[in-house]
Amino acid sequence: MTKSYHDWNSVIVPPCVFFDGLKKTQQEESVLRLSDEDARAEFDIAYKRFAESMDKVMPSPKAEKFVGDLKHLGIIRQLAKSRFSVDDGLDISDCGEKVRNLVYKHLQSEGICCT
Repeated sequence: MTKSYHDWNSVIVPPCVFFDGLKKTQQEESVLRLSDEDARAEFDIAYKRFAESMDKVMPSPKAEKFVGDLKHLGIIRQLAKSRFSVDDGLDISDCGEKVRNLVYKHLQSEGICCT
């Protein structure tokens, strides 16, 4: 069972905890963990905070070890949004430019359309 944001004593939840026990190759299972609207909202908040942090740190070498997570979570976020949301397109307009460019390029390289 996915832990709720509130289960973590209101600390900033890294978005990866939503997928505890899953491998990065288990995209379908990851998307299904976001089938609940509340889980998607909590994940989206966690993702945006993570992306904001990354945008502040990039291109520092300190951020390098987290770039793969950012890309992976961007894919899961887009796949869940495409499946469960009535809105079309990926909205990361509130993320910094470095993060937006990184995520868009990675989604395109994976063949995932984002408008």
